Amino acid sequence: VFVLNMVALHCAFSVVIDWILNKYDPTLVKAYSLFFVIGTFIATCVPPVGLAPFKSLEQIFALLVFVFLIVLHMSEFARKKADVEILSRDGLRIRAKFFVGTVCGIFLFAFLLAPTGFFGPLSSRVRGLFVAHTRTGNPLVDSVAEHQPATADAYWHYLHYACYGWQIGIFMLPFLMKKYLRAASFLFVYGIVAYYFSLKMARLILLSGPVASSLSGICLGYLVEWAASQFYWSHDDETEEQLAAQGKTVSSGKKRVAAGDTGFDGVLRDMKLAYKASKMLRMGLAALILLSLI
Repeated sequence: VFVLNMVALHCAFSVVIDWILNKYDPTLVKAYSLFFVIGTFIATCVPPVGLAPFKSLEQIFALLVFVFLIVLHMSEFARKKADVEILSRDGLRIRAKFFVGTVCGIFLFAFLLAPTGFFGPLSSRVRGLFVAHTRTGNPLVDSVAEHQPATADAYWHYLHYACYGWQIGIFMLPFLMKKYLRAASFLFVYGIVAYYFSLKMARLILLSGPVASSLSGICLGYLVEWAASQFYWSHDDETEEQLAAQGKTVSSGKKRVAAGDTGFDGVLRDMKLAYKASKMLRMGLAALILLSLI
C-alpha cells in the first residue's frame, strides 16, 4: 500500500511541477498507466486482494491519480487544438472544464455506491496516522496505535549517520532538480512522507531507511567528487587561482572596485576569491576528507 501510494503521489507531484514549468510530458502518463493497469490486473488475480484496489480507501488514491492523468491527457488534445499555452488563461480554462467535469462525475459515482457499502473504511492503523487515536477495543490495534512518536535517539539508533545525511540531502535536492528532475522530486516527496509517518509511529522508521541511505549517498558522492577534483588541476584552474590571488575574476580580468564591495555581494565575492586563491588549503582539506572516509 505504501509503495503504491508513493508512486501515485510522486506522479501527481511531477504533474504539478510540469504544470508550473509550463510544459506537459506524455511519457509520464504512459509510464504510470502501464504501472497501474498491469500492477492492478496482477493484484486482482490474487484471492486475498480481489477488488481492493477499487474498494479500499487506502488504495483508491492511485486510482484517482490514474483517472485524472487520463483526463489531463485528453485536455491536452483540446489545448493543442486551440493552440494556447498551458499557463495561459485559455489553457487553464480548458483544463478546468475537464477537471470540474471529472470531479462531478467522481462525486456522483461515489454518492451512488457509498450507501451500498462498496467502499471499505480506513483501517484503525492507518487512521491512527492521521487522526488522534481513540481506543478500538482491539488490544493489538490499540497497542500499535499508541506507539510513541520517534525520538532523535530512535533515529540515531536505527539510521546512524544516515539520519544526518538525510537532513542535509533533502536541502540539496532543489539544486539537483534542474538536471535530475524526476529522481530528485521522488526523493524529496519520499523523504517528506517517510519523515511524517516515522514521527507518528516509531516503528515506521523502517520506511525511512531507503530514502535516508539515498540522500546520504548523494551527500557523500558530492563530497568525494569535490575532494577528488582538487587533485586534478588544469591550466584554466591555475590561471583562475592566480587572478583570484590578485583580487581579480576570470570574467572581468580587472580588480574589484572597493566602493561597490561594502554590502553582502562584496563579502560573498571576497569569500569566493579567497576560496579560489587557496589551492594548498583546499588540497589539504580534500586529502583529510578522503583519508577519513577510507
